[in-house]
Amino acid sequence: MTPLAVTRRPTEQAHVVLAARSVDRNHPSRYALAVLNHVLAAACRAASSRRSGSARGLAYSVWSERVRLRRRRIPQRGTRYRPEHVAEVLDIVTEELAALGADGITERELAIAKGNLRAETLLACEDSGARMSRIGAGMLLHGEVLSVDEVLSRVEALTLEDVTPPPRW
Repeated sequence: MTPLAVTRRPTEQAHVVLAARSVDRNHPSRYALAVLNHVLAAACRAASSRRSGSARGLAYSVWSERVRLRRRRIPQRGTRYRPEHVAEVLDIVTEELAALGADGITERELAIAKGNLRAETLLACEDSGARMSRIGAGMLLHGEVLSVDEVLSRVEALTLEDVTPPPRW
């Protein structure tokens, strides 16, 4: 189990970052991880339960990212809350992680995440700077540059089985 590190400072906001090890940046499951990341980020952004849909409005901001490491990816969830809500926020995120591990995601969540990833990919092609960044990242991180159509087809091909996290994913 990873230790909890707490740094207390007299501020108006509490910053919470949760991270976990995952598949490496070249693993074939990286697109499935992107879908899971999107689903969990959406639930945390609303500070609500995916199952009950009860919005709690606790967050100033919420973000989620996949840190691309050579050996592992680390999905991170970052949040900013009022300090008095930290325990509740940690409970919500812990519940969502447990539910995701136990139940997986729904067809609707899969469709929304795939649509979002499709839009992100296409929007990243709108200007030359973004296109060059995509090409550079592909070469530096993966040693190859997939065409937009290849990326879109890999995302579109994902099924619920593909995005069900195995025990040690």
